[in-house]
Amino acid sequence: MLGIEGLYLIVLVSGALTVLFGTAYHAYVPALVPGQNLVRANSRLQFSASLAQLARPGLGGLLIQAFSAPVVLASDALSFLLSALFLLRIRHREPTSEPGGRRQIRQEIAEGLPATFGNRHVRPVALEAATFNYFGQFIAALYVLYPVHDLGLSAGLIGAIASAAAAGAALGAMATQPLVRRLGFGPAL
Repeated sequence: MLGIEGLYLIVLVSGALTVLFGTAYHAYVPALVPGQNLVRANSRLQFSASLAQLARPGLGGLLIQAFSAPVVLASDALSFLLSALFLLRIRHREPTSEPGGRRQIRQEIAEGLPATFGNRHVRPVALEAATFNYFGQFIAALYVLYPVHDLGLSAGLIGAIASAAAAGAALGAMATQPLVRRLGFGPAL
């Protein structure tokens, strides 16, 4: 029912909100967690995200098979609304960096881009993240088409395969803290 233009719009809005949330929650963690516990907190966040990636495809595939894709997508949208409501309940506020209040976003971008791409340590991480996210969207858009149309796999089996593939991320998150202790932050990264 939706046409390709609607799909483009949904992917654009979803991608923009995903980047905004991903950036914001990683940037907000240091305001909530003291520096000595930051690696541990980020490791736990990544572990919970990995568990969600592990469970989501298998569960999603089974739910789609049982209830249909529109019902599952509507439920997913409702879960994001509930998440937003829970996030609004966070009462901790970051201190503003300037006494006069918030700065203009353009000014912050103008300062942030040279700081990011001018730093020989941060630049490769930023470029890797941009490349991964860009090509990851292609994979995400085409991921289901191949197994469904070319291989004839069911939604449940596709979900199980995706869940099995996500297990490595959970193992990586569990290994983060021991690796940082052993190698140091830079080499572990």
